[in-house]
Amino acid sequence: MRNSPLRAIPVAFQENVLLKDAEVEEALHAFADPLLKAANVSPESVRIFLVSTPIVNAASTIGDIIFVNTGLILECEGADELAAVLAHEIGLLQKHHVITRLGALEGASKMGLGAVGLGAILTVLTGNPGPLILGASAGQHLAERSFLKFNRGQESEADQASFALLQAVGWPREGAVSFIKKLLADRGPLQDSRTVYGQTHPLHEERIRLASLKLTPPGIIPFPLQQKFRLMQTKIRAYTLPASQVLADLRIRQSPYRNYGEAIGLYRQGNLDEALKRLDLSKQTASPAYAEELRAQILLEKGALKDAETAILLALQQMNKPHSTVYVLAAQIKIALGKLEEARELLDKAASKDPTDSQPWYFLSIVYGKQNKAPQADLALAEKHLRLGEGVRAKEYAERAQKNLPPKVPLI
Repeated sequence: MRNSPLRAIPVAFQENVLLKDAEVEEALHAFADPLLKAANVSPESVRIFLVSTPIVNAASTIGDIIFVNTGLILECEGADELAAVLAHEIGLLQKHHVITRLGALEGASKMGLGAVGLGAILTVLTGNPGPLILGASAGQHLAERSFLKFNRGQESEADQASFALLQAVGWPREGAVSFIKKLLADRGPLQDSRTVYGQTHPLHEERIRLASLKLTPPGIIPFPLQQKFRLMQTKIRAYTLPASQVLADLRIRQSPYRNYGEAIGLYRQGNLDEALKRLDLSKQTASPAYAEELRAQILLEKGALKDAETAILLALQQMNKPHSTVYVLAAQIKIALGKLEEARELLDKAASKDPTDSQPWYFLSIVYGKQNKAPQADLALAEKHLRLGEGVRAKEYAERAQKNLPPKVPLI
């Protein structure tokens, strides 16, 4: 099962791509949502994407989208630094600098990723000049015109807005001071994982002076958010380090989520029985819902399908708003059990939850294939390739589906 297509949770976080991790995204929203409300922005209107790269950076763009690199989360020394970075990005959204800066894109409107070009945004975020997702030309065009770069005046306005937001929710601004100081100290002629942030967010001493002004009363990050921060760091380290190094990693060993991180490391090594044992030990600290999600994935790979089904249903019951990836994992288990209609219903929910995700359509093609519905399977594959930006292949599958569909039979 280690190379099975029926895997929702990755064995490792692939570098320079968008990640879909329900637990980390939920934790990021726990930080961002109070700040968004303070900025009079509906949290439901803002999407946060996680980018798998060691580069320290974050960005806001049109469509009310915030990108956060895994490297930034790992670089932050405390929850206050992460909160300060998110507050700054929300300040840019609040001041409409994102729209102003990207207004040079002819015909651009609030169409989310398609308006800017996902590959282009990732090019700037990661410092990688090559095509990361959707092709080189868009990425190079954006990098050349510096569409995600802000001038000092805009950065200062965003700083002022972010300080006001932090004060409004009762959080400290000291994280901004320590984070900017750290990046200023690392500036040099050579680009490393930290210098990309300075290319898209000008760094200067005035930002430190403003951030150093004392708040009355002083703010504090709530303890539950501090826990979520440590959980994010532990999980990201457990998935980005070489699998053989996870159990020996000092930061994971010192984390309150050590057992959870080590369960991930053991899972990645293929030691599934030990991973389950370590997961049992993590019950005191890890989120029960996401621990059950990981348990379901491990049991699926072990072939313990009924136990996997029990675990994923328990995970879904414990989640207020299940992520599309959890529905996909549940559907994968149903497929393995031969419960194809139940799988289809779960995949419909996943596709509705995240219309940009290609995974539900891929597994829908498997469901329809097993049901001997070749035209519907082809159309599902067309939807999958469309979401991957592969228009030619999408058209081929769509035309084949239309050609082979019997009269008066719905495609999906």
